[in-house]
Amino acid sequence: MRRILVLAIIAIAVACAAQRTTRRGLHAKTDPKESEAPAIKPVYDTIVAPGTDLVEVKGYDKPLRSRRETFFTTNTGPATIRRIAFTISYYDLDKHLLHRAAHNISADIPPAETRMVGVRSWDVQQAFYYTRSAVGHKSTKATPYDVEIAVDTIFTSAK
Repeated sequence: MRRILVLAIIAIAVACAAQRTTRRGLHAKTDPKESEAPAIKPVYDTIVAPGTDLVEVKGYDKPLRSRRETFFTTNTGPATIRRIAFTISYYDLDKHLLHRAAHNISADIPPAETRMVGVRSWDVQQAFYYTRSAVGHKSTKATPYDVEIAVDTIFTSAK
């Protein structure tokens, strides 16, 4: 009797496990209006590997226990910057690399203007501070660091 009960439970489990739950015969609709839609114009006119004559980065700051890093970016080129890709390298005071992070963010910066750019901090434990930032007298266990910011690519628009 037990064998029959066990075999019945196994048979029901196998039948339920093999049940197909996906729909068959589904196909995407093709709308004739969508195929005639005009091509989308790209947002960026130019993608540039910048030199020092197109963009300037200065004023980095990240206080102790901060979740954000900020710095100022000046557009020294003739076109509006729409996006900027950059790499931040973090060094201890002996110039040993601690971390490196690459970012690609929106930054609407007209020619000859400066904007503050902010990114999430690499310091998730909030135990580091930038050497030129203010530090409270109670933070004796905090570790200072220095940065280098290299602009990799800028995305410009003539608008």
